[in-house]
Amino acid sequence: MINAKHVIIGFLILSLTILDVGLCIKIDQVEHKNIHLRERIEVLEQENEELREHVSDSIAKLITAIIWVESSNNDSALNRKENAVGCMQIRQIMLHEVNRICNMTKNGLFFILDDRWSRDKSLHMFTIWYQYHHPDDTLEKIARNWNGGPDGYTDRRTNRYWKKVKKQLKKLG
Repeated sequence: MINAKHVIIGFLILSLTILDVGLCIKIDQVEHKNIHLRERIEVLEQENEELREHVSDSIAKLITAIIWVESSNNDSALNRKENAVGCMQIRQIMLHEVNRICNMTKNGLFFILDDRWSRDKSLHMFTIWYQYHHPDDTLEKIARNWNGGPDGYTDRRTNRYWKKVKKQLKKLG
């Protein structure tokens, strides 16, 4: 004879079994996402290494100089007034431009706002921007456009920025 106690125990066992199956499915989904994220990280690290191989010594020095001017080499630098963050003081509009370039070149990359805090990702974004817009330009034009936007090299206000970058370049030899 089945009583209420047996029904409740049966229901609890069934509920626990359903929960266990659901948890197993969720664990599998999380493990799959982790594998995908690890693979994505490996791809980004490989691309960063390839980018480092394609960046000339003068551009590497320019990047270092810009980092010193923008943030004093501080990955945690924040300019609240401009909402610029990270070692290269990347603003949201630059992130959008880099993502636009990534979309047009179909390189499969997409950056998010938090990526600006990462030195490697900031360098990657700068390299994508520079290689797309300024592959054959002077260091001055690259630096002044980094500071002042697409026509920054024509804006007198970026002269002061260029002088600071040039001073850092001289220190780097």
